[in-house]
Amino acid sequence: MAAHITQAEKLLELADDPTNPDWKVVSACGTVFAKQSQYSKAVPLFERALQLAPDQRSVMSNLALAYAMEGKVEKAEPLAPLHSAAMRASTRISHSCSACRASMTRPSRRWLPTFRPTAQQPTSTT
Repeated sequence: MAAHITQAEKLLELADDPTNPDWKVVSACGTVFAKQSQYSKAVPLFERALQLAPDQRSVMSNLALAYAMEGKVEKAEPLAPLHSAAMRASTRISHSCSACRASMTRPSRRWLPTFRPTAQQPTSTT
């Protein structure tokens, strides 16, 4: 497993472009260090990833966990309410989207054309 982590670290170093940073790459670099219990190296990467993508719950969670593992509970705790608020917002959006999808799949009488049979005209047979 250590060989895989080393290989991942090298690949992520190549992928990290400081002129055009990608929060996913930066966060993944932090994860590599966190997996090795090197939280002092992981924290700055998670902080950088959070600056790039402030609404990413996974980055918030990883940063809070890394702070906690370093014994910096006072820094970890403030991230918990942010994480909870983001989850509540995501849940509301998800429920709204579900309701929209459900209403779109049910036919609405309002949108269905009205069918009114007309009296049949007698056909002339000549």
